[in-house]
Amino acid sequence: MPYNADRTGGLFAELAVHDSREGIKRALAAAEELLELRIDYRSDWSGERVGRSVSRAGRTGQIRRDDDAVAVPLRYADGRLVGELRCKGSDTDPISDRDIAFLQVLARIVAGQLEAEEEELERRRLHAESLGVQALLAAIDARDHYTGDHSKSVVSLSAQVARRMDLTTRQIVEAEQVALLHDVGKVAVPDHILQKPGPLDEHERKLIEEHPVVGAKIVRSIAGLAHLAPAIRAGHERWDGRGYPDGLVGEDIPVISRITFVCDAFDAMTSNRPYRRSLGIDRARRELESHADSQFCSKSVHALMSVLDQAA
Repeated sequence: MPYNADRTGGLFAELAVHDSREGIKRALAAAEELLELRIDYRSDWSGERVGRSVSRAGRTGQIRRDDDAVAVPLRYADGRLVGELRCKGSDTDPISDRDIAFLQVLARIVAGQLEAEEEELERRRLHAESLGVQALLAAIDARDHYTGDHSKSVVSLSAQVARRMDLTTRQIVEAEQVALLHDVGKVAVPDHILQKPGPLDEHERKLIEEHPVVGAKIVRSIAGLAHLAPAIRAGHERWDGRGYPDGLVGEDIPVISRITFVCDAFDAMTSNRPYRRSLGIDRARRELESHADSQFCSKSVHALMSVLDQAA
């Protein structure tokens, strides 16, 4: 393909000063006129497509020549492949090495802009979620100050355990959010039950055991938090299937719920409650370890023990 230094130089100048998707669009429009480019997007590693299909360049992450066409992958800084740029020539107007070099530069800039926009959208989403979490926490704290303080105490432990279990950054954030909100359903439990100094009767216990269901319903009604509802509902499921409300067993319990359950139990045992004094850290550790793989997920217990050992 003939190389037009003036037009290509102008296009690189456009790329050098771009600061928004509009700049990218203008550059691509000029590039399409110059090099007949086509852009396709792919949303994840598994090959799910958005828009037109992605060729083998997008799947392999390599520059690919196919007859009179060249495909250059779009790659984020973390290695994710998100699409490709394609340039098609002809027998009389073939693609040159300089065209391919241009495509590579353009691909890096387009991928960088797309990644920046994705990060900004994620930041805004997390901010909206944070506002929703804080509003619910205020409601919890106004109703029952102990429950509010207890939820906050479980957050730090849950995040540390999630990190120790090598969960993703997104899962660690969700662990913190679920830990904050795991008792939000208690807003529907009468005060005299929440603050009762003695054992609960059967009717009172059933009301208490409804709080994960109520909490999940509350969270599900908030668009930015709805994805946390399953983990909140499963926050009191036992590894052996004897928990509530659904009797989930083992790996069927969301990993975030398993982490919250262990950290919740540890904080409860080491805090003064209306019906008993703190058991102390040593006894709480023994209780958790003795009930690993029955009441609690053993991986979560071992991760919590490691966190506590490091803090000691």
